[in-house]
Amino acid sequence: MPAKLYFDQCVVSNLAKQAPRWQETRIGKLLVSATAKGAVEVWASPMHVLETFLCADFDDRQRVTDTQKLDLRVQIARTHLELIEAKRMAPSFEFIVIEQFLRALGDLAPGSVHSMDLYDWLRRENQQVYLGLLATLAAYRNLDRPEAIHDLLRQKISTRLLHSRFARSPGEYLDDIIKAAREFRVTREDIWRDVDRRSLSDLQAEIEANLAARPKLDSRIIQRLQRHTQEIADSYGAPEIGECLGSVFQLPLFLLLTFDVSKVREHWPTIVGADRPPPQFLAGASEEQCGTDADLVFRTLEILFRIFSRERLPLPRLLPRLVLGELALAMRQEEIPSEGLGFDCEHATLLTQVDVFVTVDGRFATLLKRVAIDVAEQMNNPVRVLTDSDELARFLERECGA
Repeated sequence: MPAKLYFDQCVVSNLAKQAPRWQETRIGKLLVSATAKGAVEVWASPMHVLETFLCADFDDRQRVTDTQKLDLRVQIARTHLELIEAKRMAPSFEFIVIEQFLRALGDLAPGSVHSMDLYDWLRRENQQVYLGLLATLAAYRNLDRPEAIHDLLRQKISTRLLHSRFARSPGEYLDDIIKAAREFRVTREDIWRDVDRRSLSDLQAEIEANLAARPKLDSRIIQRLQRHTQEIADSYGAPEIGECLGSVFQLPLFLLLTFDVSKVREHWPTIVGADRPPPQFLAGASEEQCGTDADLVFRTLEILFRIFSRERLPLPRLLPRLVLGELALAMRQEEIPSEGLGFDCEHATLLTQVDVFVTVDGRFATLLKRVAIDVAEQMNNPVRVLTDSDELARFLERECGA
């Protein structure tokens, strides 16, 4: 089997800037040789596509402006396509999480997952959409989707807003995070509603005010953050699964076609690891309700999210740990994480899918190596994190015969 390689966006951007062609560089020649021999295959992800999409200058209305940055965007997209031979696109983060959830549930409660066929079809559609968008970026220099740009910018700025609030009042913010983790309760409210109602300029103004009012760093906050990291990650992994499930199975019918909650009810003690009855709403449901009531299905799954995030699925716990680790590292340097931390976390998901992850970001590499240890131990995937071109060259020469 070929070794699966994954490059973060900075690595691909550096390759794209090589003149005249990245294939003529030392690393390029080794990659071409190893790929031709079938020793390696390079994979891209939807996060690559979105970051490539954002490689442009935008006006106040989030419209693309015609600058040289668009030439770089085209070259990055082409470099991705050349590296993956226009065919190897990983699924989105949510599909990776939900596949693990489906397989774990099916193992614990045989028959609780009717079939993986619908999931497999949706996943392939997801991969094809992003591969098509990458090809469009390579072929059409002036691609402009202001509504999508606005959503992506809002996601990044909202993330930075939360980090700035943490920087302004770290003790209070940490209190709130720990309290939420300990008093876990399911909510279907839109927790981003108030933020989404505000303009981007208003959010930026609050970020600047928060950063201007940052107190002097108290090392005890970092120690407390590190002490509670696992507890926080265990609880915050549950809503992560819920968000992912809603993104994958967007219609109630999809849930009904995929899950059999009567089998979940039958295997309840095995799932929860104790001789306890299922909740009353599930215990009293008829077979017809179990097969036709989408709300009943989702209420049942909501309970399973916490069980699986705490005890069954490592991935939803690993990403909150990465975020908290980045917060601690940034605080030590009296900084706050960049607005791209959310993108970095989704890149990190690919640690579970590939053999080698290459990055040139030192702080990100530190966090990735921590997560890679857990991925190797808990998910039996001994992925390697490489941090410079010399390490990559040695890997391609010694282990791939390039």
